[in-house]
Amino acid sequence: MKVFVVALLLVPLAHCLFLDQFASFFDVSELKAVVQKIADSIGSDATEAACETECATVLHNNALLSSGCDLVCKSFQSLVTRFHIA
Repeated sequence: MKVFVVALLLVPLAHCLFLDQFASFFDVSELKAVVQKIADSIGSDATEAACETECATVLHNNALLSSGCDLVCKSFQSLVTRFHIA
C-alpha cells in the first residue's frame, strides 16, 4: 500500500519519460488498475474534476490515498494513453 502512495506521488515525474525506468521499482500495475477503474466509471476522456471525484470513490475515500488523486487526475488522459486503456 505504501508503494502505491509513493507511486501516486511520483506520477508527474514518472510521466515525463521515466515510467519505464520506475516500473522496476514501483508497482505500476496498481496505478494502472486505479486508472482503469476510473476510466471504466467515467470514461477515458473525463474532466479533471470528474476524475478526482471518481478517484476518491475508487480509493474508498481513504484520506491518505485520496491525496494522490490530484496527481493522478492531472495526468489522467496521458496515463490512459500510456497504459492503452480504452
